[in-house]
Amino acid sequence: MSTIPLYLIKVLASSAILFSYYWFFLRNKRFHHYNRFYLLFITLFSWIIPLIEIKILQTANIVENTIPNVIYVVANSNASFEQVITQ
Repeated sequence: MSTIPLYLIKVLASSAILFSYYWFFLRNKRFHHYNRFYLLFITLFSWIIPLIEIKILQTANIVENTIPNVIYVVANSNASFEQVITQ
């Protein structure tokens, strides 16, 4: 899926969640200034939330044993040097 439609879906989902909180809990309250700032806040916050990446599952980085690879390279290099020297 393209990044722009996915971003817009995330914006719509986050704004729907934040607005549903307003609708169920703050709609009929008398805190008019709080309600006004909350509505302004959710319009900005719903555009910022999808930009934040939270990695829940972290894969363990498996470090390969590089010592045999180094020994193999050194051994091959010595063999080529020995061929040059003998020639």
